[in-house]
Amino acid sequence: MEKAATAVARTTIDSWLAETVWTKCPPLGEEEPLAPGGIAARTHGWLLLADTQGVADAFAALAATRGERCHLVRRGEAYAGAGPDGPYTVDPGSSDDFERLFAELDRDGEPFRGTVLHLWNLDRPALAGCDRQAVRDHAGPARTP
Repeated sequence: MEKAATAVARTTIDSWLAETVWTKCPPLGEEEPLAPGGIAARTHGWLLLADTQGVADAFAALAATRGERCHLVRRGEAYAGAGPDGPYTVDPGSSDDFERLFAELDRDGEPFRGTVLHLWNLDRPALAGCDRQAVRDHAGPARTP
């Protein structure tokens, strides 16, 4: 520290140290903190890489009650665009499928600026009960044609 003190201003050295400070917050009250009115709606959408267990569907329903837009993307063998409020389908290993997906999401002239919520791994096989090929099939890198 002494050697550093000669080369650096004291205010700089003081900023290297941190002290934990707790701030008391008012109680949440009786209302549910995740209720539609509890949190302000986001101005951009969600891209949900949807699981088959229903977590993404539940999230999309909650977001819809808050006035937010969700795009569900399900795993499949080939690309399929979404119908009115329907899910997209992509082959997780196809970069072309993802390029088509984002091209469709950008069709209003502006790039998609939402948040991606990756839930496909919720469907992964239990590690103890699968072989290497099952893990590779589920988590393999994207391939290009």
